[in-house]
Amino acid sequence: MQTWLKQFHYKELFLIGFYLSFITITSIAAFIDLMIANDFDLWLDLLFVAVGVGFLWYFLQSRNHKIAARAIYWTASAIVFLFVYHNAFNMSIMFTLLLPVVAFILMPPREILINMSLYYAVLAALFVQGFYRYEGHPFLHDDRALASYFIASLFVLAFGIFYNYAIEESHRKLEKANREKEILLKEIHHRIKNNLNIISSILGLQKLETNHPDIDRIIDQNRLRIESISLAHETLYRSGNLEAVDFGTYVRQLAEQALVAAGKEKEVTLKFHSDDATFELEKTIRLGIIINELLTNSIKYACQNGTCSVAMALTCKDESCILHYSDSGDTHALPVCDDTLGLSLVKLTLEQLHGTLFMHDPKPYHYRMEFPA
Repeated sequence: MQTWLKQFHYKELFLIGFYLSFITITSIAAFIDLMIANDFDLWLDLLFVAVGVGFLWYFLQSRNHKIAARAIYWTASAIVFLFVYHNAFNMSIMFTLLLPVVAFILMPPREILINMSLYYAVLAALFVQGFYRYEGHPFLHDDRALASYFIASLFVLAFGIFYNYAIEESHRKLEKANREKEILLKEIHHRIKNNLNIISSILGLQKLETNHPDIDRIIDQNRLRIESISLAHETLYRSGNLEAVDFGTYVRQLAEQALVAAGKEKEVTLKFHSDDATFELEKTIRLGIIINELLTNSIKYACQNGTCSVAMALTCKDESCILHYSDSGDTHALPVCDDTLGLSLVKLTLEQLHGTLFMHDPKPYHYRMEFPA
């Protein structure tokens, strides 16, 4: 529910809330009119409930805030005007004071001016007609009552103007602050990625001086570990969402990075399936370290004949996630559980995620990792 709500602007959320309130209150009014056999108001209520539901559905499909705001404003205005006229300007006249506030919240300044002008023109025409239709009416022919109504209208308008200004100004300041924060965070992640790449490059230069296969292998492994962390930062700031990393995108880029490092002599087929999962940066980095160790191991041992396949699947349900990993290695290949450093790194990282590693012995090698979502 929260994920669905996040897609809406604050004014869109208010618009949805107003639609739901209007539909609910009008439905309750229809039920009351049914109980007291007030047929005219009942059919009027049902008509406007249908209109409200229709325009709400239209807004959710089109996301056209301008049309939807006008529609609900004038739908609510129409039902108030009809009730005021039909009920001979009784207490329902007070509802005409409340609707202008809705316009100030739902609409931009220019739209407010246009719609408020039309609103008060219709209301004035309604008052003039009522004045001549109902002689001696206790409200329409009472100077004090009309003066009180006029003063109340001015109060509502003043409140609406200052409310609109305050909300819009606060929103502009918040948007500016958020943009500045986003730029700063992107710059931080970009610099972290560059610094990690510098460390990886230094290790690469160090490798040129060794000419020792075992040392070169250790350097390459550590470069991949560093680059997996760097990639998480890069994926984060490039995605436009600084709160979470798209796990599917990250894993595919990580696998491509590991395959490039393995060289053209290794041909690896990768199958990856994932729910639409996103994780915070810290969790993504830890999962990246685990996957990097497993991929490196698969490329090294399962691809001894030059070709192999790797399959990964992530499923998240309720409060937990399960990551399945397997490769096409045979029983003679050395699994990651026999690699002391690799196993230690995988287990330690999973412990930091409060997760558990399950290793299945039958061919192909299969690892299942469970951790909190």
